[in-house]
Amino acid sequence: MSRLSMRLAGAMALTAALAACGGKGAASGDSAMSSDLQMAGGATATQPALGDTARASRAPAATSGARRTETSKPAPARPSGQIAEGTSLVLHPSAKVCTNTNKVGEELKATVADAVQGTNGVSIPAGAIVTLKITALKRSENSKDPIDMGFNPVSVEFGGHTYALNATVTEEKIDRIRNEPKEKDVQKVVGGAVLGAIAGKLIGKSTKGAVVGAATGAAAGAGVAAATANYEGCIAQGSNMTIKLASPVTIQ
Repeated sequence: MSRLSMRLAGAMALTAALAACGGKGAASGDSAMSSDLQMAGGATATQPALGDTARASRAPAATSGARRTETSKPAPARPSGQIAEGTSLVLHPSAKVCTNTNKVGEELKATVADAVQGTNGVSIPAGAIVTLKITALKRSENSKDPIDMGFNPVSVEFGGHTYALNATVTEEKIDRIRNEPKEKDVQKVVGGAVLGAIAGKLIGKSTKGAVVGAATGAAAGAGVAAATANYEGCIAQGSNMTIKLASPVTIQ
């Protein structure tokens, strides 16, 4: 039995005894019992309910969890767009490329000269980096032999993303640079002069004829030297190169 219950039982017993005696004792007993009942009521009122305590302790945790959910909500994705097939991009190579200094399979970096616009507000900005792979390098062996330099656009990179390209090079400026030792030219000129002198003397039967023939032969030899010289092909750093998209590029 709890202490409070014992006190209540004692007070009730005392009240009963006083009632039997009557008068003043009963009034005193009523007063004592009233005091004990007030103490019991006060003790009972100050004790919190277990259910209320548990709910109060859990409430802050629920609020905190709601805040974390709101702050971790992902940002809405930006709609993608396309750069249309057939769009041309003007590029500036970042390095000089030549038939005698580079190799097939190497990569060439180039920057986009001007921004190009697509759908949904997307674009390839100026300064984007285009990677091209060298597919052909062939010098010219004579004046009639063309120089062959081939490039395959592989990708474009900007804004931390890389996008594959399906494109072709439609325009490039290839410089022809003669690449043959000067002694070879001298040999051709001298050889032409000697042959011309011999032919001139035989034809003209005189020294004068030999001189004229030598001059004519030298000129012919110079022409042969120019016509049979080797020429390397070079694309200068910063020059214009144009590529055309063979299929659209999707930009996020």
